[in-house]
Amino acid sequence: MGRTLVWVLGPPERRDELVAIANMQFSKIWACSERATATAVELSRSELPEFWQAHDDAGTSSRQLAVWGILIDAEAGSAEYDVRMNLDFNPDSHCPSLPLLPSNRSYRVVRTPDGVYAARAIGASNR
Repeated sequence: MGRTLVWVLGPPERRDELVAIANMQFSKIWACSERATATAVELSRSELPEFWQAHDDAGTSSRQLAVWGILIDAEAGSAEYDVRMNLDFNPDSHCPSLPLLPSNRSYRVVRTPDGVYAARAIGASNR
């Protein structure tokens, strides 16, 4: 819990070189995690409006999603964020009747080198 996995894309024979490049890019990529999460939330709100309305009403909507992993393409300067249900959020401590995000639902958010974000849903929707 509370940990994010990071992968660096590239062939094994260039591992050290690409990890070094990704290391130089990491601060900026990590700083973009909040924006990536917000992009996933925007898509999720359009797909699961009842879920989000319940959490908006309860004041818990800001804690529903979290970045689980980041795939860095060091050569391209892009990153792909794996955004899923925030396991650090305990709905029972707020209101046991709050709905949970479907466990098979996740979002991939790509940030291009020029700062453009695009999200797509992974897994079935419970609409």
